[in-house]
Amino acid sequence: LALAQRLGYRIKQVPIRWRDDADSRFDPLSGGLKNLIDIFKIRLSLAHAGRPK
Repeated sequence: LALAQRLGYRIKQVPIRWRDDADSRFDPLSGGLKNLIDIFKIRLSLAHAGRPK
């Protein structure tokens, strides 16, 4: 989404329907850390996207 927005594409929000799943699990420690690392990678990638190789 960040790259699409940078390239000038329009971003549209669409509704989704959430459903509770008792078997679903999320570990806030490892999952949260992975999400932070992914965000850092995206920001780093976008910072280098405009530079010639």
